[in-house]
Amino acid sequence: MDSRKVTHFGRYQVLAELGRGAMGLVYKARDPQIDRLVAVKTISLLNQGTEEELEYRKRFFLEARAAGRLSHPGIVTIYDVGEDPSTHTPYIVMEYVAGESLNNLLGGQQGRMPLKTALQLAQDLAEALDYAHAQGVVHRDIKPANILVTEDGHAKITDFGIAKLNLALMTVPGHVLGTPAYMSPEQLEGQELDGRSDLFSLGVILYAMLTGHRPFQGNSATTVCFKVANREPLPASTFDTSFPPELDYVIARCMAKDRTARYQTGRELALDLSSLLKGQAPRSQGDSASPTGEPAQPSALSTVAREMAEIRSATTQLHQRRISAFLSPLRLLEMLRHQAPAILTATAVFVLLFSGVWIIRQKPFATPGTPPPSSSVISTTPKSLPVPDLRQLQPITSAALAKQTKRAPEMASLQLQLMHHFKSGTVSVWSDNRLVYTHEIHGEPTKKLVVFRGVQGKDLAKLRVPAGSHQLRVRVQSQESTYDQSAEIVATLRKDAEQVLSAKCDKQRLALVLQ
Repeated sequence: MDSRKVTHFGRYQVLAELGRGAMGLVYKARDPQIDRLVAVKTISLLNQGTEEELEYRKRFFLEARAAGRLSHPGIVTIYDVGEDPSTHTPYIVMEYVAGESLNNLLGGQQGRMPLKTALQLAQDLAEALDYAHAQGVVHRDIKPANILVTEDGHAKITDFGIAKLNLALMTVPGHVLGTPAYMSPEQLEGQELDGRSDLFSLGVILYAMLTGHRPFQGNSATTVCFKVANREPLPASTFDTSFPPELDYVIARCMAKDRTARYQTGRELALDLSSLLKGQAPRSQGDSASPTGEPAQPSALSTVAREMAEIRSATTQLHQRRISAFLSPLRLLEMLRHQAPAILTATAVFVLLFSGVWIIRQKPFATPGTPPPSSSVISTTPKSLPVPDLRQLQPITSAALAKQTKRAPEMASLQLQLMHHFKSGTVSVWSDNRLVYTHEIHGEPTKKLVVFRGVQGKDLAKLRVPAGSHQLRVRVQSQESTYDQSAEIVATLRKDAEQVLSAKCDKQRLALVLQ
């Protein structure tokens, strides 16, 4: 519809066009009866058959009336619905929000938000979704384009009620339209949805606000859908090590593949986000503590959470060792500067005490009938040691001898050779489910005849692994979340030879070869 020809929708006076979407246009308008600014959104019904169009119109008014019951500070209020008398175009009249869409904010130069801002916006959204779900309304299309950020920094969800109809109208058999990067796995599979699907989408948005990257990316909708259903994204703390580890727990629980492992209500998520804002541990970790006192995590997250914790711990220890290696000489010099007088005094006392044993002049006691010595004698012979009683010595058993002579396991040398095609990422190696190596990797742009052909990277590392047969697993993740592959191999490592584990990152898989 040409906005230049539109002046009214019913009694609403059109002032300006606010934006265009896949389903229609949004206008800024005025309600003259109460002199209030409103937003009018039209719904395009092009290329629809007569029966489908009639069914859609009927459902449109039903869904809009259901969404009109929602009244919450975090939800854009629906005031009215109608139909243009000349074009028969359905429209919906909503609250006008002075602000900007989250999609535009994330599309800026930075592409990410401060931690406190992102957590506050996510808490607003979680509380709004909890209210809507309690009223029996599921949004089904939570994404940055459907979230408005007000001038005072609060989030409001729009398109409640019509999102379901838009997706139904845009669905083509055998294809997934809309925004699959923010959809839950069950939504991509066409299953029945509930509020937990919206919470999955909110977890994706929180990840994007914090890192500047969507957790599931790809060159096609098919690739994105596959990753949503089968791949775990890099932890948010990979992009910023200042993030608290509890943040990874909250995001991973939001985006659990199994909906039973996610947050079950928006209120539960909002409480955890509130705890993070206060610098406290998430409430759900404390509420779900196991009998041993350890925080219990959903079973679907156990492998992912364990690997995330292992990689984060190894990276932190590596940084701490680097800092300690730099500070150790400085600390030693500082200690010597302060403790030098005390050390010198103690050393002098020690020398005087022990040297005095050998220089003390002794006089033997006089006995009757014994002539006195003609001169003083200096004792230079130490007192003899007692001879031990061999009968009291216990024999050394074979077990005790084996315990005393037990040696460390023999180690084998393994060289890791990695070929990849992305700018940066992380490589991790497990031996028998124990993390033995993790490190950042980087690639360089390549060019041929002054034309850039992509990125190539080659990383080498030497690992020390106990000799013997082991199950080795390598995981390679790109920082852009476009690649996340794992591969396993059973390797027999020998102590007398250096073996090479070659890992090559193909587009679809990670290939391992032991040489």
